[in-house]
Amino acid sequence: MSTPRISCHPTEFHRQLFALSHESGDLEFYGLPADAANRTLLVASARARLLTDLCRDSVSDKVLRSVTTVNVARDLEEMRQAIGEGGLRYWGFSYGTTLGATYAAMFPANVQRMVLDGVVYTPEQYNSSLEHGISSGVSTRKVFDGFISSCIEAGSQRCALKNDTLVDAPGLTHRIANLIERLQSYPLPVTDLGPASVPVILRPADFRLAIFATLLRPIAWAGLAAAIADLERGDGRRIGALSGRVWDLRNLTDAEQAEGAGWGAGRAMGANEAGMAVSCGDAPTFPAPMDAAWISMWLDWRERLITNDEFSGPIWFKKMVRCRHWGLIEPPPERYEGQWKLGDDLQPPKNPILFVSNTYDPVSPISSGRRMVDLFGRDNARLLENNAYRHCSVSQPSACIGSAIREYMINGVLPAEGTVCQPEQRNPFPPADGHGVQQRDESMFRALEHLSKAGMGAIEFNQL
Repeated sequence: MSTPRISCHPTEFHRQLFALSHESGDLEFYGLPADAANRTLLVASARARLLTDLCRDSVSDKVLRSVTTVNVARDLEEMRQAIGEGGLRYWGFSYGTTLGATYAAMFPANVQRMVLDGVVYTPEQYNSSLEHGISSGVSTRKVFDGFISSCIEAGSQRCALKNDTLVDAPGLTHRIANLIERLQSYPLPVTDLGPASVPVILRPADFRLAIFATLLRPIAWAGLAAAIADLERGDGRRIGALSGRVWDLRNLTDAEQAEGAGWGAGRAMGANEAGMAVSCGDAPTFPAPMDAAWISMWLDWRERLITNDEFSGPIWFKKMVRCRHWGLIEPPPERYEGQWKLGDDLQPPKNPILFVSNTYDPVSPISSGRRMVDLFGRDNARLLENNAYRHCSVSQPSACIGSAIREYMINGVLPAEGTVCQPEQRNPFPPADGHGVQQRDESMFRALEHLSKAGMGAIEFNQL
């Protein structure tokens, strides 16, 4: 594993105390008058400055400036050379698609096979955090609507919210909206989240986060439906858990956590700030004045993000605020600054790239996959679509997708242009019977299921 670790806190205990101590000043804007929203933003900015200072003290500017995608792409190239087996063979999920596309832009002659799954529109990672957040949220509402319609279709035996034969999609959507409004007026105390946890107060932001985090994982949709049904009865424990509000207050170091998880103390893999360091280091530096114009500009950005999508918008805005003071790092982190223009700074890869997108992806819409194909050129890239929900194709495994990736990886054969695959289980709410996979594809399909259960493409939004 890469070292040194990007951990801005000495232990997970310190990390969670930091989060708890600032919880009252968190970015909860819904229903706030303008002056209160201004104060909330100022507190959040100060908190971001504090976290940046902690990172600089704990890790050093020298290390933080190197934690960017362009340097990870160089690491990939070093590994390729060390293995000595010709071109790079790579299957990247989510952020891994940004890394893969960056590698292809930097080392086009070394691309042997490249599958980019759950496609991010890479130029926005480097050019505009705001546009990145807006484009990432264009499909989130469609996935939420899919959760609703799948519940109605599944029926009361498979979806706890379908508790009445007369319940329809608009009615169920209205019930969830009512719960959000109720939490706005009456936040819910939750006292029993487990032996190592502390009591919490559920607010609308927690409920939205629980929904959004679960939209990424259709395998958990039935659990979300049951948690919402509990919340309607005044029990917020399951929603609290889904929103990441369970605090493990044992005083363990990151290395001890890793050893307990089976990684070994020398290969610490606990919670960390590496994701923040990469996204902040890749993004353009934010202006840092503390005047009325700055506040107005940032609140306008927040409005654009939340208007675009009420579930993902607040998370992206919080992510942007956390990066506001990253420009203090000296010298500035090295970013990829290519213009992504084919035939100019962007050269065709040695072999075509296979992009894979779900039709309904809450953070990487299929439009991002189409835009990346257009960027590299149709002679150099192909889009394979999985008519499914969630983030990345393995989230709702498809034998068709698996076969296409296998054929490409082994023989270099791309699927036909316009290919749309179907997941084996179309409705994410689990059926009573099996999925009916053909026996000849059983082993491959099981491998895809293992990737899904292992969290390939999963995103930990409770760390944002």
